[in-house]
Amino acid sequence: MTVVATDGSCLQNPGGRSAWAWVRDDGVKAAGFIPAGTNQIAELAAILEALKAHRDVTDLTIESDSQYAISCTTEWIHGW
Repeated sequence: MTVVATDGSCLQNPGGRSAWAWVRDDGVKAAGFIPAGTNQIAELAAILEALKAHRDVTDLTIESDSQYAISCTTEWIHGW
């Protein structure tokens, strides 16, 4: 199993410069920024970028400290 931890932040929430990052359990990592966003956008961007970077991984676990991102991807998505 591959485990990837994600995080995102916007210090001037909302509308400020935002950053996202992910790190894999073996230390491989990536990060980036969004010119203007929110905490939630940055958290979701981190998950999206992690998923895009691991398209070929069949046993992937994403870790997040964002209850918003977790709820979006595990609960609310079923009603959208």
